[in-house]
Amino acid sequence: MNVRKASWCLAILIGFCLPLVAQTHRLLLEVPFNFVVAGKAMPAGRYEVKRVWNNDNVTWIVQGEQSGTRIITTSIESPSVSHSPSLVFIETDGRYALAQIWEGEHTGQAVPGSGVKQATLAAGCKYFEISIAK
Repeated sequence: MNVRKASWCLAILIGFCLPLVAQTHRLLLEVPFNFVVAGKAMPAGRYEVKRVWNNDNVTWIVQGEQSGTRIITTSIESPSVSHSPSLVFIETDGRYALAQIWEGEHTGQAVPGSGVKQATLAAGCKYFEISIAK
């Protein structure tokens, strides 16, 4: 009888936990250039970008083979432009900075310290969007 109760408890626990695991947002990509994330220099390479907690859009980890960092982001929306899961970088004077994380078509996260507002006013700044590897 105790085995049956334990089995039911385990089944219920798995039933509650499995959807949380399935909702983990994990983006994998190859960044072909050195870049900065919220003031931290990151080398070119393969990166995993994911939420720290599943129910929190704000705190993210950018983790590579050689280095990583945690960032606090702010929510952004793009009602008229659709995005595939991707990262947006801004290039100014040959230096790249992570500016946005897009995990949904119209919802994303802005990364602090990227200088996007200032760079959009500067002549010659460029935006690069790198789609997530499947």
